[in-house]
Amino acid sequence: MSKDTLISTGGGFYKQTNIKKIGIIVLLDSPFDAIIKRIKKHSNAAKKLKKRPLLADLKKAKELYDERRPEYLKLADIVLDVTDKSVQECSAELLKKVNKYV
Repeated sequence: MSKDTLISTGGGFYKQTNIKKIGIIVLLDSPFDAIIKRIKKHSNAAKKLKKRPLLADLKKAKELYDERRPEYLKLADIVLDVTDKSVQECSAELLKKVNKYV
């Protein structure tokens, strides 16, 4: 794998046994309701929701979120709260945190 590569994962990828060998693990963290709110306010929300079949049942999706979040937090080297932040704000904060880590 090349240095300075970003791999965006999701879902159950955290279960990979060698995940800590890949590099710095960053969790973009946000409460479930804030995630749903962000998706729904997007200009093409219907298309985004269609790409995420697990969100067809929000109760089940929330249960899965609640089940996985503690595992994500355990694995993460860096946790970045992205709630109500712009892409630019998140990027700047992430760069600062990564630079302190390496």
